[in-house]
Amino acid sequence: MGRIKDELTPKQQYFCDRYVIHRNATKAYQEAYECTYNTAKVEGYRNLEKPSVKEYLKNKFAEIEEQYKLTLDDCLGVLARIVKSNPMDYITVNEDGGAEIDLSTLTRDQAEAIQSITTETTYSKKGDKIITNKINFYSKDAAAINYGKHLGGFKTKVEHSATNDLSVLIRQARNRSKKNDKSN
Repeated sequence: MGRIKDELTPKQQYFCDRYVIHRNATKAYQEAYECTYNTAKVEGYRNLEKPSVKEYLKNKFAEIEEQYKLTLDDCLGVLARIVKSNPMDYITVNEDGGAEIDLSTLTRDQAEAIQSITTETTYSKKGDKIITNKINFYSKDAAAINYGKHLGGFKTKVEHSATNDLSVLIRQARNRSKKNDKSN
């Protein structure tokens, strides 16, 4: 990566390093170049199209993947297991209809959906020991949304293209409206 790093200006390299963190070209460009949002929106995208920037980012992501031994498929797998997790996999319903947490057959895949397990011991007025176990799961909503975003199911931006300036379009619509009012 040394040769490629040398081809980047210090600001381009800073942009790339910020892009690795945010995965947002506009935000990364604003942080590197201290400019307006609109400028960053255009220039951030342009920066990502430069061959030296593309190559630097490709190498940086490969380096991170190697360092952490974590791939996109790994991340998506965890999200999928969280979304598909079912609390009934951890609970045994006893004869009186009460539920008991049963972790004896828990698999590693099932365990990934668990954020925390807490055990609380209290005593009744008679002095009987009462043990309460709680399982907190990672948010299925957040996992489903993140997974869906990756699959392209949730659009975070809607792109519009217009050849005319918005003020021109508004003026034309108002003129049409006035003509319609006069003809009625």
